[in-house]
Amino acid sequence: MMNKKNGERMASGSMAATINARRHRYIMDQIKIGNPVLVKEAARTLNVSEATIRRDLQLLEEKRLLVRVHGGATAPAKSTILPLTDRKTLLNDEKSRIARKAAPLIEGSDTVFVSGGTTMLAFARRLAAAPPPLCVTNMIDVGLLLGASGHCNVILLGGHLDCDLRVVRGLSLSEQLSKYRFDAVVTSTNAVCSDGFLDHDEQSYHNRRQLCTLTDRHIVLADHTKFGRKSRFLTMPLGSATDLVTDREPDQIYIRALREAGVNLHIAG
Repeated sequence: MMNKKNGERMASGSMAATINARRHRYIMDQIKIGNPVLVKEAARTLNVSEATIRRDLQLLEEKRLLVRVHGGATAPAKSTILPLTDRKTLLNDEKSRIARKAAPLIEGSDTVFVSGGTTMLAFARRLAAAPPPLCVTNMIDVGLLLGASGHCNVILLGGHLDCDLRVVRGLSLSEQLSKYRFDAVVTSTNAVCSDGFLDHDEQSYHNRRQLCTLTDRHIVLADHTKFGRKSRFLTMPLGSATDLVTDREPDQIYIRALREAGVNLHIAG
């Protein structure tokens, strides 16, 4: 027979679960109709603390129902990027040439960040023969390639895993990155326009912008198909990069824009 104390405990737990469910339903209702959820606004509307809303957002992000951003959360991006397995066979020769041209640019660097993508995989394969002492990455495959060389210390950052792209992203990634200062950051990009570099989702926008503040040497690798391509977010202006490595000479509009922005253009012949 249930005693009074156990009954009260169960009733209390049931009430808490109901209250939690109401908050989560409110949050998901906003996400479904396309509204971003702002922590301060949600806390005021639901009459709870901002810390409670942040815990709710963390829990819902772990279930892949939303993506946390600075100050709140948005709907998960519907990526137009092909999964990594589908992109590995595209432009292999071009990516290998880009990697070969880019590798000497980080000679003498002790701490290097290498981002994710198939171009970065080609770069990691080239780098594995003579890597810097410390490599930090948010891509599983890049970490495995560099770690297998046995020649460098590899740090694989943790966070929300994108299984299609095999990269880690999210607010926890930003928190981990904030403690580093890199001799060089090497990234790819979804697109290049005359104004800057573009990406397909908001979280990549935030992570790449943060990386710009953590180094004085930002090297972007982009094959020729990236020039003039459309994408959603202007991640950073051209001048945020110090170097751009590509496999063929781009149109004059890009050459002029890069020169005016002070970006060194490297063509992998």
